[in-house]
Amino acid sequence: MENIGLKQFILNICSYIPELMTNIDNSLKERLLNKLKELNKKELSEFSVVLMPDFFVDHFLYLDEFENAYDKIKNTYSQGGGNLPGVSQIIHQGGNAANTSLTLAKLGIKTNLICRTNEFGLHLLEFFLGLEGVDLSRVKTNGKLAITTAMEFGEKHVNVMVGDTGSVSDFSSNMLGERDFQIISQSNMVCVLNWTLNNYGTELAQNVLKFAKNHNVKTFFDAGDPSPQKDKISELKTIYEITKMVNSTLELGKILSYVLKFLVDTIRVKNSSIVILECDNVKDSFYYKKDGRSENCLLF
Repeated sequence: MENIGLKQFILNICSYIPELMTNIDNSLKERLLNKLKELNKKELSEFSVVLMPDFFVDHFLYLDEFENAYDKIKNTYSQGGGNLPGVSQIIHQGGNAANTSLTLAKLGIKTNLICRTNEFGLHLLEFFLGLEGVDLSRVKTNGKLAITTAMEFGEKHVNVMVGDTGSVSDFSSNMLGERDFQIISQSNMVCVLNWTLNNYGTELAQNVLKFAKNHNVKTFFDAGDPSPQKDKISELKTIYEITKMVNSTLELGKILSYVLKFLVDTIRVKNSSIVILECDNVKDSFYYKKDGRSENCLLF
């Protein structure tokens, strides 16, 4: 299919965005709840999933409306520094792989998290995830803790996030040892997440997904918000090719590239996510947000 045809295909899909979003939230919730009700926890305990490579500590600060909070901070700064008491705060686990591991473990699925942090990070993981049954035996502690501080303003909780990606940003397949690959080969599914924050995201996904395919292990890939890495968006095509998820006559990798570039460059999307899931009945989903609100879900 020529480029003009692909561009028109994207434009046609985007024209349905308002209609799609009218009922999608309620429909999605209803379908999800129905699926959860059908789950047999005993059967789920027979499945094992390996996830990598991101764990963050999420630190939330709940502030007044932006103007009021700004004035307080500015006044404190102007007087040479000081304290701002009375700010509610909370910390908990974050990161796509860590959060997904925790959720799956609560459903009764055997989950194994592979990531790189430091000793303090491991202690936090043991508290937040280990107590819920997540296997942390393959967590590397020779790295740097990744932290996100989110300042949430006012009743609408509009947030400004300041992040330190720590060792999430340089997790390559070279970090994986023989035991890691053995666990992957014995699992039912391997998940590679948060490609966008990992400078070695493509390399990690390529090697792990290829290994999984060679051992008949199902694969899941979540790029996260690719807009900061729009110059590397074309690399996602290679991950599509590895998963061999061609379920139509369209070239999915090429469509993926055009869709993302169109949304990032033309619509100026601020937050989006690509998810590639290998299953018997494949539906590839593309979600994105604009101005902090869900705007669309594209299904291929």
